[in-house]
Amino acid sequence: MPTSSAPLLSNIMPHLQTLVNFVTNTLPKPVLVALVYRLTILLGAARVLPSIGVDPWEADYGIDDGWDGRPVRAELSD
Repeated sequence: MPTSSAPLLSNIMPHLQTLVNFVTNTLPKPVLVALVYRLTILLGAARVLPSIGVDPWEADYGIDDGWDGRPVRAELSD
């Protein structure tokens, strides 16, 4: 049962051109620059944020075994 679909790119291009024309003709240039800047920052943050929570010491011995393997300045007396 073959299905045929209309080509997406040729159907969506007039709508995208209308959207771009609307945005560029109605919004002031400083607003457009601010929006592009914020979008750039958000895309950069989306790439960086997943790596922030990664623990670089995860494979080291003594880190995941609790406080016993961690260094301390002075031994605590009971």
